Amino acid sequence: MFFGWSVRNAIDAPSQSARIGRASVAIASFPDLLQTVFLELTTPRERIFEVPRPSIDTTDLHPVHSRSGIRIDGLIAKVNEEALLYAPGWRLVIGGFQVDGTFVQSALLFSPEMTLTRVVKFKDMEIAGKKSRSTGRLFIHGFSILNDGSMIVTFDGGAAIQRFDACGKRMWSTAGDFSHAVTLEEDQEYVWTIRDMDGLPLSAAVQLTTATGKIVRQISMLDVIRRNPDVDILSVNQRDNNLPGDNPKAAPPEWYGDPFHLNDVDPLPHSMAPAFPSYTDKDVLISARALGNPPVYSCSQKWKGTKQPSPTSVSA
Repeated sequence: MFFGWSVRNAIDAPSQSARIGRASVAIASFPDLLQTVFLELTTPRERIFEVPRPSIDTTDLHPVHSRSGIRIDGLIAKVNEEALLYAPGWRLVIGGFQVDGTFVQSALLFSPEMTLTRVVKFKDMEIAGKKSRSTGRLFIHGFSILNDGSMIVTFDGGAAIQRFDACGKRMWSTAGDFSHAVTLEEDQEYVWTIRDMDGLPLSAAVQLTTATGKIVRQISMLDVIRRNPDVDILSVNQRDNNLPGDNPKAAPPEWYGDPFHLNDVDPLPHSMAPAFPSYTDKDVLISARALGNPPVYSCSQKWKGTKQPSPTSVSA
C-alpha cells in the first residue's frame, strides 16, 4: 500500500519532498524495461520483422512489381487502378523494410504505374560519441523531401539529423537527439525539427540550414517560460519558482521525465501570412503534447507592462 501511494504521489504531486516516490516510480518501471530487453534477446529476428503477419487478411494484396535488381522481402500491396488515375504521379514510401535480406530504414520510390524503381537506404551513424538504438528499435520519425530530390531525416532513438541526396549519399549529419518533425521553410533554405534540450526530452524547436545542417536557432521551452512569466502556457504543469520566504513550507516542484513532449513545429509561410494578421511570416506554430492549445512562438511580438497576452501566444 505504501509503495502504491509513493508512486501515485510522485506522479500527481512531484516535488523535492517526493524522493521516495521518484525511487518508487523507477522501481515500478523496471519490469517493463526488463521485459523489453528480454524480448529483444530471445525473440527470433525473423519473427520481429515478419511480413506479412499471419493474422492479416492478404487476399487482395499481391507482391509489388520491382525493377530488376531490387529485392524487398515480403513487400505486398493492393493497387487500385481508379485511385492511380485520380491521383497520378510518383510515390515515395518510407519505413523499415527487408532490403536484400537486411532490415533497414529506407525510402521506396514507385513509378506512376506502381513499379518499385529505386530504394534509398537511411543508416544512422555514431557521431560526436553518441550512438543510436539497435536496428530493431530505430525507425524514421521525421522526413521531408526537397525540390532537388534530396531528403532530410530524423530517427526515433537516433544520433543525428541527416540529409541524403536523391541517390542515398549522405550530404551532412548534425549530432543530437533530434526526432519527430522535419519541416521545411517555404524557400527550403532552412528546416525546423524537435530535439532534446536543457536535459529534457523533446523540449526545443530547432532551425537548421538545409545546405550544411548548421543550427542557427533554438527555442527552448524553458526559455519561453522564463520570457513569459505572466503567461501560464503549461497550465498546472508550469514550474512555480517560489522565492525564499514566500511559502517556506512548500518546496519548488521539479520537472519530471517528459513535461513538454513537442510533437511538431511549422513555420508560417509568406504566402499564408496575410491570412494571419497577428503574426508574421516565419513565426512558428509548435504543438506540444502537454498543452491544451498549441502556442505560437513569435519573435516579432514584444509585450510590456502587466497586461497578459492571449493564452495561445507567447514571445520567444
